[in-house]
Order: sequence, then C-alpha cells, then structure tokens
Amino acid sequence: MLYEQDASKVVNRLSKGIKPLNYNLNIFNIEFGGEWLYEGLVVIDAEASVPTDRIIINASQIEISRPEVSFDRNGSSLTYSATSVTFNENDQVCISFPDTVPKGYLQLKISFKGRITHSMSGFCRARYEPQSDPNAACVKVGKYHHQLTTDFEPCHARKAFPCFDEPHLKATFELELEIPAELTALSNMPEKSFRILGGPKSSLKAVRFEKTPVMSTYLLCWAVGDFEYIEAFTEREHEGRRIPVRIYTTKGLTQYAQFALRDACNTLDFFSESFGVDYPLPKCDHLVVHEFISGAMENWGLITYKPTKILFDSSTSDNRLMSKASYVVAHELAHQWFGNLVTMSGWNELWLNEGFATWAGYLAVDYLHPKWNIWGQFVDEALEEAFALDSLDSSHPIESHVEHDAQAHQMFDSITYCKGSAIIRMLAGHVGQDVFLKGIATYLKSRSYQNATSNDLWQALSKASGIDVAAIMDPWIHEAGFPIVTAVLTSDELQLKQQPFPRHTTQHQKTCWHVPLGLERTSPTRADSILAAESGSVKQVSSLLKLNKDHAGFYRTEYPYGYFISFTQLPSKLSPADKVGIVTDMASLVFAGVKSTGELLSLLASFWQEEDCFLWSQIRKSATMVLSSISDDPQVAKGLKTYIRQLMGPVESRITWTGSADNYVDGELEKNLIQLAAIADNEDVLAEIKRRFSRWKDGDKGLVNRNLQAPIFGISVARGGEEEYHAIKTEYSRNHTIDGREICIAAMGRTKLPAMARDFLDFTFLSDDHVTLQNIHFVGMALGNGPCVEVLWEYIKENWDRVYERLRINSVAFEWFIDNALRNLDNLEAAQVSRTHRCPQVLYALHPNRVDGIERKGKDKAKDG
Repeated sequence: MLYEQDASKVVNRLSKGIKPLNYNLNIFNIEFGGEWLYEGLVVIDAEASVPTDRIIINASQIEISRPEVSFDRNGSSLTYSATSVTFNENDQVCISFPDTVPKGYLQLKISFKGRITHSMSGFCRARYEPQSDPNAACVKVGKYHHQLTTDFEPCHARKAFPCFDEPHLKATFELELEIPAELTALSNMPEKSFRILGGPKSSLKAVRFEKTPVMSTYLLCWAVGDFEYIEAFTEREHEGRRIPVRIYTTKGLTQYAQFALRDACNTLDFFSESFGVDYPLPKCDHLVVHEFISGAMENWGLITYKPTKILFDSSTSDNRLMSKASYVVAHELAHQWFGNLVTMSGWNELWLNEGFATWAGYLAVDYLHPKWNIWGQFVDEALEEAFALDSLDSSHPIESHVEHDAQAHQMFDSITYCKGSAIIRMLAGHVGQDVFLKGIATYLKSRSYQNATSNDLWQALSKASGIDVAAIMDPWIHEAGFPIVTAVLTSDELQLKQQPFPRHTTQHQKTCWHVPLGLERTSPTRADSILAAESGSVKQVSSLLKLNKDHAGFYRTEYPYGYFISFTQLPSKLSPADKVGIVTDMASLVFAGVKSTGELLSLLASFWQEEDCFLWSQIRKSATMVLSSISDDPQVAKGLKTYIRQLMGPVESRITWTGSADNYVDGELEKNLIQLAAIADNEDVLAEIKRRFSRWKDGDKGLVNRNLQAPIFGISVARGGEEEYHAIKTEYSRNHTIDGREICIAAMGRTKLPAMARDFLDFTFLSDDHVTLQNIHFVGMALGNGPCVEVLWEYIKENWDRVYERLRINSVAFEWFIDNALRNLDNLEAAQVSRTHRCPQVLYALHPNRVDGIERKGKDKAKDG
C-alpha cells in the first residue's frame, strides 16, 4: 500500500458520484493524559451513482490505514483493499482501488489514529478546576482536570475521523465510545446500550448510542467527562411525548444552570408552536465546556456552551449574563430547526442557518421576557454592528461564493449573523409575522432532513404571502451595502429617494433595493408599501409619523430639518426600538457629514424624560463619538460635557448604586447612566465611584454591586493609575466566578498608561494559566477599544513570534484577537503592513473590511493633521 503526499493527484472536490448513507463509528484505546492518542474504525455505507476506481474523502491531522471497500457484483460479495492513499493540502484523501467499483451500494471501511488536541476544534480536551471533588477516573494533569468533547463546525469533523465533510452530504450516524466505566459519555442521541469490557480493559465500558437522524457531519458531537445534570421536561408534547431537557456540567456547577433550563424548556415549546414543526429528537441536552472558542454550538441533541453563555449565579453574576444565557440558548435551539432539520446547501448560504437563528433567538427572548425590550437591544447592538461593517467598501454580500472549505470560517461574521437577521426581521415586518411564520412552516416541512437554498425559502414565503418575495429580497442578499431613504415633505406628499449609504461609497452605486417603507401613522391604519425604484412618494402625509416602523428595515432614513424632533412630541406612538433607531439614524448622518452635530444634540435633548436603557445606551455612544471628534478642542469638549450633564438631570436619580438587581433593564439603565456621567465629568458620580472602589479594594466587597462591577472597575482603571490597574489584576487572579475574569479583562484594557498596557499583554501571552486561549480576544478587544491601541499595535509587531505561537493552534482565536486589536487603529502603517504581506499572518487574520477601515481612518487623521 502506498501513502503519498501529492496535491497534484487530487482534485479540489470530493467524489461527486459517492453519497454517504450511514456512518458506523467506533472510538477506542483513548489515552487519557500523556500524548492523548486514540484509535478508531469507521464503516461508511454509501451509494455510488457511477462506477469508480477511487474514492475521495476528507481527513486532516489523522493517520488512516487499511482502507477497503466492499460491494456486490453479479450476486457475489467482493472486497478491495486500497492500492494507494494520497493526501493533499485541501484536507482530502484519494483512496485508489485495484479495479472499478460498480455503481450501487458499497461499504467503505477505514481504520485511523488521532490525537485529542487542546485546540478547541475537532476531537479536543478542555481543562478546568473542579468546584467539588471529582471522580477518581477523571484525568488530572498538573492542577487541571479534563473533559473531552468535539467541535466540528465548519469543517473540523475530518480532524476526528475520515468522512465526507461537506454540509450537503448528509447521513445517519451510529457511534460507540470506549471510556472509563465511572465517567459519562454523551452524544446527539440517547444511550442505546453499554457493556463493561473484560481482560486488560476491565475498567472500561463501551457506550453505544442510538442512530441519529440524517444530518451533516458538522453536527455530530460526543463528550466524555465527570458530569452531573439537572433535568426538566417541556410542557408541550412533541410528536406525542414531552421532551426531557438536561443541562450537564462538571461537578458543582448545575446550581447555576436553573435559569437556562427553564428558558430552554419554554423555548422548545415556543419554537415548535411558532414554526409548526415539533422538535424531532427524543432528547435535548446542553453541555458546559470549560474551554470553548465559539461560545456555543448547535450540535443536534447535544448543544455545547462556554460557561459564560449558559450559566448564571444570582449572587455574583452581572444580570447581563442572564440575558445572554436566555438569548444564546434560544439561538442554539433555533438551529435545531434552522440548520439541523433543514441545512443550507453550502457555506455560501450560511445565513440561512445563522441569520435565522439570530432573528429567532431575539423572537424567543421577546416572548419569554417581554419587559426586557430585546428588540430595542437588537437595534442598539446587532443592527448597528451590521450597519458599521456593511458601510465599508470592502463589505461582502450576505450570500457570498466560498471557493474552498478553508474559506468557510470567514462567513461567520456580522454580515451573516446581524445583517442576515436584520433582513429577516424586515421581511417578517413587511408581510406580517403570522404570514411569515406560515411560510416558514411550509419551508421547514418541505425541506426537512434535506438541504435548502435561499430560493427554497423565497418560494415558501411567496406561497404564504402572495407576493414575489425573491424580487424583494434578492438585492439584499446578493449585493453588499444598504440604502439611505431621503424624504422631502411637500404640501400633500412625502417624496422619497434611495441611494447607497454612506454616499461616498463607490462599490454599490448601481444597486436599487426594494425597500419596505414600514409606514407608521398617527392613526391606527397602516398601508405597507415598497420603494422599488430610485424615487417615489407617499400620500396622506398628515397622518404619517415616520418611516421604518420599529426600525425593522435595514436602511437609514433622512428627513427634512426638524422632522426628527417632531417624532418625540408623540412618544406614546413610538416603540422603544423606534426611539433607539431615530438616534442611530441621526448619529450616522452626523458622522457621515450629512447632518450637523447641533441637530443631533437637539434630538437627544428631546428625550430628557425617557428612561429606556437602550435609548440611553445609544445616547451614550453618540455622545462618546461626538466628544472623540472634538477632542482637539478642549473648550468645545467642556461645553459638550456640561450639556450632557444637563441632559441627564431628570434621570440622574436612577443612579442608586444598587445595580437594580431584580430588574434587567433598570440595571442596564443604571450602568449606562454611570458611564455617561463619567464621560461628562460629573464630579459627584466620579467621587462616589472613587469612594466605592477604594473601599472595595480594601476588602469591603459589598460596596460594588455585582451589576455595577463593569462600569466601576472600568472607570476606575481608565481614570486611575498603576494602583487601580494592579488592584484589578489581583482581582483577576483570584476571581473564580462565572463572569468575573471577563469583567476584569475589560477593565484592565482601559488603562491609559503604556507601561500597564504592556504589563497586561505580557501577562496575557506569558502563560496559558493567566488568560486562556478562549479569552485572549477579549484582551484584544479591551485594549483595541482603549487609549493604548497604538501600544497594542507596537507590541504585536515587536513580539510577533510569541503572539503567533500562542494563537496559531486555533484559527478563530487568532483572527478574533487580531481583528479586535486592530479594528480601531487609525494607523496607515498598519494597513500598509497588511496590504503588502509584510506580516502575512496579520493579513490572513484581519478581514479586508478591517484593513479598509484602518486605512480610511488613517487618511482622515492625516488630512485633519
């Protein structure tokens, strides 16, 4: 048998005529500790549509041996052993046989060996320090115990076993794991059987799981560890039974999963009812994985989470963690339908998975927690993130061509998630949510256990709504960018014009979008209409309040002078999302040079009696951007800060220093007001922050409420010196709460002292015991958003070998760190380094739209200078 490394002999695609039907996968001889090696055997039942003498399959970082294929010919069973096995750089293996295998049913058998890595992808291990006494069988290396799990999205199943690792090549899976008898094994389906092994393996058991439904390889999952769980059941029956829902953790953590468990059960019922399709699996497990870069992964029937995405401790956690758990659980459960039951045909249409799951996640949270104003949060955060990225010339369409598997991970960005969910929300608002969900039910039922395209979705929605959905939506998914709709008021009509925004953009000048106007009137009647040409008009302007009701459309609006202000005279007619959106639109127009700062400040003043937390979040962000733009004029900045303090006057009493522990939105309001007061140099607030931080530093921990740690720690470091920085660094080292270390990282990154920024970076990259790989991107984000971003850039250049060596084992961690670290640079040199390949790894990690943004800001800085 010949094993070669010759890329020229393997084409850049898998065998077109081979369709996998079922995988029988056995994992055994796992080495717990040491080299962390394992062995496996996979038997793949497949169907060949054409005769072939070779089979191309995916494999990466594993050693394969003894491939053979069995089939029937003229009533006789034959088996061919491979004559050669050829690998290429595209993670493909060409297995050649001595003669042609006829079309029809075949069985491919491959033995393999692999390594359980610490890379957070493929078959991997995660370290943790147990909260209670672990089982003796749980392996300990140094001070850490380990759990084993898998993470296969987008293309990492091939790192664990040989497979046809493309989303359209769906199959069923039968899995058996050989593990220590006292540990727990989990997978997508319930345990079918187990047996205690004999002889030298008498301490082991073989656990076999039920066969999965037809699904893509990236959804397969297994885990091994010292687990405990809490359990509840759905209220609704799904296909005649109530679904058991469990949350598994390592020992000592299940007490923090109660909130997520309750939401998980309610969300399953809500989605089954809303989508018109019952949850199809017999169980729904959720597992906490201590080292996990992705945050969460929707493996069918066994969803995995980073601890901060599902756990919540009501005595120590920021309430933001509770909101995050509710949303992330809902997002991953939405995938059980959008992505798992119906899967995009290829990575170019990833938005069908992620855009829908993002939208549905917010939909579920709004249903479960209506007082949280989650759609206002969506407009404040997710929608603005999409606008920011999509306003760059280097943005990309929602549906983009993916040349090869290595590019698949690049699709997991804010365009796919945030813009994808925004256009879904826009369409649902235009046709009406009931009609939209009726179309979704048709889509899911017609494509269950299959793959789908955007056109499949449009056809189902067109059937439900009676309109040509494809004509409306195709420009939104096939073109980058978005429009601004400009309104000019006459005596009897509102004249409208659309054009790409920002107006300086050159890439999308010819795009004409179908813009759902979302007409909001003072009277109850509402007639939806579409602006499908460059210009149009709206009649009956006397009853028209605004365009883009609930800010559901993915576009900016520009009104005549003073029209923005008139909105606020009828506050009861505006939803919280409307109010947030009015501010975001005006702010974007100001910073694009279309409106004046004075108009923005007048608009903000009209909200002086409002108490919505996300409105004040947007006011804070707008004020911060204005102050940044006038930082070189101290007198103007001083006047603006006085203005902000006056604006806050009526709501300043909401700063109680209690964190509003029992109310999520009140707590978020207090945080935003404290941060805005600090920005405006409010002496009373700053003095109270200093007093509380000093007392906290001296041991009186009760003086800093759990919901206010983030603003108080951050402001103290930002306005303090070495003492404040080191106090938080000490807190980081001794803090073992769920979210405490992430809060400390964000605070340390706000230091204005270059020496402390370098100390923070040395601390980060010196040892994995300090900042784990899954959290390094938070360091990049903290320093990249702070005053020491240039120090961060110099450190990366000077210490590139150390930085690269630490990050290279996980491409997502690598890219997230670089992206977060450099996104706010205004340094032309940084853009030049990336564009000229002087540091090719930076070029690889930094998305082109970030380079574009850096270069643009650098040119603006040079021009202003």
